[in-house]
Amino acid sequence: RESKGVSQKQLGILAGIDAYHPDHVALVPPGLRDPPRPYRVRAVTPLDGPHVPAGADGAKLIRFLGNPARHLLKRLQVTPADTEEELMDEEPLTPPTGLEGYGVTADLLQACLEDETSDLEARLDAWQVLPPGPAGNDAKDEICSAVRSLAEQVRAERLGLPTLEDEPPNLGPSDAQPIIHDISLELDACRISGRIATYADGIVTYRPAKLKGPDMLRLWVLHLAARAANLDVRSAHVAKDGVFRTPNPAPAEAQRILNDLAQLHARGVAAP
Repeated sequence: RESKGVSQKQLGILAGIDAYHPDHVALVPPGLRDPPRPYRVRAVTPLDGPHVPAGADGAKLIRFLGNPARHLLKRLQVTPADTEEELMDEEPLTPPTGLEGYGVTADLLQACLEDETSDLEARLDAWQVLPPGPAGNDAKDEICSAVRSLAEQVRAERLGLPTLEDEPPNLGPSDAQPIIHDISLELDACRISGRIATYADGIVTYRPAKLKGPDMLRLWVLHLAARAANLDVRSAHVAKDGVFRTPNPAPAEAQRILNDLAQLHARGVAAP
């Protein structure tokens, strides 16, 4: 629950006071004054200048760009207190939504990409995440149909097919095997290394959700690294609401942009 984009947890951290201190409660709007979740703070001293590592993992740079504040708090060693939530022990009355629904769909999509003959309906039945009866059957049909459609689109992108016809092609997992490239780039700010998987037509990422900024950022960094390493690729991200394709800079331009992002990473892990 938040007010003007600032949560109770953020208010406590930004104010530099204990989460249960009375002054903290005074900062919170009246409708949000139930006790916040405590945070464990291990280091609060200022950081000395930009942190420029000798080497940076490409995956870390992608995660940083997706949520810079999280990485600053992690470097400050500010972590939420450990909690153990009770497991639900009840029969579902509605199909899963939110994060739970996303997790179910993501697992089904992965299974379908690994084996197009996978029995998605049987998996849903075994997981017992749908309500019994007609309501559950209708939801099962809808979920499985959407997953299969998205999986076909991912396969088509991997093979470089321009569009899907009304009757999608029969594409098996062996038709688009990835090629793994070990990347090591010497930039002005640091050295970036990692592994990039490419398919027949380049880099393809996917998520069974609507397109969001972190999806585009992740693919953009991967594409920049591939182009800076002189890989001739095109890159696309498949989402529920469409396909995002990156621009395709020349290798020298890709290396310049990637160097700017690495310098941004160095500053971002040292200050807000």
